[in-house]
Amino acid sequence: MVDVAGSVPGPRANMTLLKQSSLIDGLPVEVGTLGDLAYVSLEQLLPRGLGAHPCRKPRPEADVHYNTTFTRVRIIAEHNLLRMRRYEALTQTNQNHL
Repeated sequence: MVDVAGSVPGPRANMTLLKQSSLIDGLPVEVGTLGDLAYVSLEQLLPRGLGAHPCRKPRPEADVHYNTTFTRVRIIAEHNLLRMRRYEALTQTNQNHL
């Protein structure tokens, strides 16, 4: 994880926020990115951007294999984010006690 965006008011698409951020400009070419179905067009935006292929219709075997591999990598990232959130929740002081 290299960047955390600030809050923005109202609904915003993830890809829109990514395009508006300075994160893309600061990434070295050799650094890969990973995104869920909210980042379907990530491959066009970044040379090494990886995103799942939508499953709206029957997919070729290559897409099925790609999605399976992508999901295995993505779940590791999701679990690490969960661990960081849990750790943060455990280490914050209780500011609401009486």
